[in-house]
Amino acid sequence: MNKNKNSVSVDEVLNMVNNKTKKIISEIEREEKTERVETLDSIVNDIKGHKIQTNREKVKFAQEIKSGLGTKIKDNPNYIIIYKKPWYVKLGNFIKRIFTKF
Repeated sequence: MNKNKNSVSVDEVLNMVNNKTKKIISEIEREEKTERVETLDSIVNDIKGHKIQTNREKVKFAQEIKSGLGTKIKDNPNYIIIYKKPWYVKLGNFIKRIFTKF
């Protein structure tokens, strides 16, 4: 083998690459550790906030339903609409009940 001043062996290149990747991985892990700093209090407060928001949305939805039905009932108190399912829907439900028992 001919050794020139400018030539680099394959082993040296692999070692350099491995060292670089190790440095990059350690830097990424260090950055992730600093980004993941969350206290238990912030997590608990976040969960409480989600619960409160969900309850507000539930109450708002219930009020919208009540207010919408209330106006229809006030407008036509003696008028009742009976919705009957078509025969093919009843047949489909019957078949579903048969196959879901097994």
